Amino acid sequence: MSPLMVWGAQGEAELGRILKKRNVNRSSIIITTKIYWSTKCEERGQSRKHIIESVNESLGRLQLEYIDLVLVHKVDPVCPMEELVRTMDYLINQGYAMYWGTARWTPTEHIVALSMDCTPEMRRGDHVTSTVTASEVALNLLCRALLSMVDALSFDRPRNSFDRETQR
Repeated sequence: MSPLMVWGAQGEAELGRILKKRNVNRSSIIITTKIYWSTKCEERGQSRKHIIESVNESLGRLQLEYIDLVLVHKVDPVCPMEELVRTMDYLINQGYAMYWGTARWTPTEHIVALSMDCTPEMRRGDHVTSTVTASEVALNLLCRALLSMVDALSFDRPRNSFDRETQR
């Protein structure tokens, strides 16, 4: 459970103090946080700026080098999906996060995110992960299968290693 989801920013700060005080082995724990936006606050939206600032603030409060799983609460209709996906890829490539996942996304939003042609790793689905519920895991596998079908029908896009593996 993410301390941010339960106790807000104060929970993250307290968890950071506890981890440091007890000298907890970082590889023995899994830390998650959620990027949330609301129309009722000024820190609105899921722009690149807001996401990167949110993750950096969480890392500072937690006194950690990286977060294991960053959850994106819901899709911001004002922010292009490609910007969100590229930003999450950036966070992973910079080492700020290991994985990212989703909380309240529709199947269509998952498919759109999976169709972003950012990097080969993202096309395989390495970075677009779902939360740990059986229905969402099944949805992730469905999205990968649909993406492979879309790729098979797209003659102008190169195939990636995921597609080659599914053709064997």
